[in-house]
Formats: sequence, C-alpha cells, structure tokens
Amino acid sequence: MEFSTTIIGLVSIALISLPFVLMSKSRKDREKQLFNSLQAIANKINSSINEFDLGPGFAIGFTSNQQAVVFYKNKNELEVEKVISLDEIQKCKVNSINNTTKSGNVESFVERLELAFVPKNKRPEDLKIELYNAKDSFQLNGEFQLALKWEELINTKLQAN
Repeated sequence: MEFSTTIIGLVSIALISLPFVLMSKSRKDREKQLFNSLQAIANKINSSINEFDLGPGFAIGFTSNQQAVVFYKNKNELEVEKVISLDEIQKCKVNSINNTTKSGNVESFVERLELAFVPKNKRPEDLKIELYNAKDSFQLNGEFQLALKWEELINTKLQAN
C-alpha cells in the first residue's frame, strides 16, 4: 500500500512539474537563439558582443570595442538587424508613443516604445530601434525598463567619447 502511494505521488509530481520544465527549456532555447543572432550580426562587422540584454523577441548589445550598438528582433517571422555606430551619434533618447482613448474615462496606453538615436550630422531622419509595438504584444514586459537602461548606457558611452 505504501509503495503504490509513493509511486502515484512521484508520478503526479513529475506530471505537474513537466510543463514548467518544458517552458523553462523553451525560454532558454529562445534566449540562446536571440544571443546567437546578435553575435552573428557582430561577427559580420568583425567584432563580438560585450554587453547585452534580452527582451521579449529582441536582443540589444554593445560590440566588444563599445563603438557600436547591435540590435536584433524577431517578431512574427520578420527579422530586424541593426548596427548603429556610436561615432555618428550625438545622443540617444527613449520615445514613448502613447495613444489616448476616451470611453467614459480618459485612458492612455503605450502604442510604441523605441530608442531614437540623434545623429551628429543633423540628418532629417533619426535612427530608431523599436523595442515594443502594441500590434505585436498586448502589454509591456520589461521593455520600458530596458529602454531606460540602454538610453543611460548609450549616453554614458557617448559622453565618454
């Protein structure tokens, strides 16, 4: 009786924990794929990734010489690769594009979140990296904190140069 109860308990625990183990493995595989894609972009410019962060569906990092920001995003089968040389950039800022609805209450929500790079040569277009789009995901999942962190990191590197 005790042996069968023990076996049933162990099988139950294994069945309950299996989905969590599989989700964790899947998340780690996605993170590894994002980093490998980021590293492949850096390899194209004969560099490697020194410092990086992973977000939902994207990766951002500095090259080993810290002279460029490398970005990779894979959402809905669309891949975006960007390399932004810091030699050409004056400053970086977070752009939060909000949308307001008036249905009884006035509500504001983030429609897009991006890092915008202001070039030194005053080109009319800014270079932008889109970290979040409400069309792709219904809610922010740490993108705002990553945007603020990378704005500070990039501007610190720019001031040091």
